[in-house]
Amino acid sequence: PQWVAWRWEERPPKPDGTPERTKIPVNARTGGNASSTAPDTWGTFEQAKAAKRDGIGFVVTADDAFCGVDIDHCYRESKLEPQAAVIVARLASYTEITPSGDGVRVWVKAKLTRQGNKKKLLNGVIIEFYDKARFFTVTGNGGTKYKAIEDRQREIDALHREIFPDRPVAAGPFNGAGLS
Repeated sequence: PQWVAWRWEERPPKPDGTPERTKIPVNARTGGNASSTAPDTWGTFEQAKAAKRDGIGFVVTADDAFCGVDIDHCYRESKLEPQAAVIVARLASYTEITPSGDGVRVWVKAKLTRQGNKKKLLNGVIIEFYDKARFFTVTGNGGTKYKAIEDRQREIDALHREIFPDRPVAAGPFNGAGLS
């Protein structure tokens, strides 16, 4: 039972006046807040679904097989930004559109073996990797042909190393492809 419900919460506007909101995990059994590090605040899929909040989410832990790759601000006019399309194709695992409608999440069976979670890429695209102590929203809104969560340890290791290098990376598909 690693499921939570979630709700939108308004935050103070950004300095430019843009409204800010975030997703808060909710304990589906009690209606109180949940935590991605407190298993006693999680429940079953059925409990999360029945909670009737803004959505449901899954908590990734060090003890499960899952890693989520969140790519924000990459899905526009029903198309992926080119750099996001390359990442999704490389991972070739279950991918869905996020609740905001402008991002995608790729689910894989893998564990992160290096440091680094979040980086801004081209055109405002942001990529995040998490395999523990994080909840991810689950929409079921598949935006690609990838419908199954696949074992992608080698692919995650290679992609993560390219995005968060600890030394220069030899010429490869992302050098010159706009990742910064």
